[in-house]
Amino acid sequence: QFNVKLSTGLVAPKWQAEDFDLSGITSANVGSSVIKLSDTGLQKLQKANPNYTIESANVTDGQFHITAAPVTIIAPTLTKSYDGQSYTGNDNQAKVVGQQAAKLNYSLTDLSQDTNVQTNGYAITVQLGDNPNYNVKT
Repeated sequence: QFNVKLSTGLVAPKWQAEDFDLSGITSANVGSSVIKLSDTGLQKLQKANPNYTIESANVTDGQFHITAAPVTIIAPTLTKSYDGQSYTGNDNQAKVVGQQAAKLNYSLTDLSQDTNVQTNGYAITVQLGDNPNYNVKT
């Protein structure tokens, strides 16, 4: 659905998808793209406003904005009894909350060298990589 602003006195036709030229949208990534009124859309606008001369030069292009999707990555809490060995379990997985269309770029604290008992345990943290399409919280 597009929000079309018209000058005072102009009447909007019943807009449909083919009334807009979306060829300026060349990416599904975060950013902005140009949306234009198609020839069909211009003809409908002219027909709805017969008392005005409306040409393509009178139409200002619009913008289509894709914003970063919000996601949260939650590091796990793990427990292990001391055995002199480093952690080798496979449950060192983060929980991701939010909608994601692509794999997120992050890593968790490496526990492979943590063999000794530590009073307050070992912190498992999330180290973020490049995630340009996401607003990531940890």
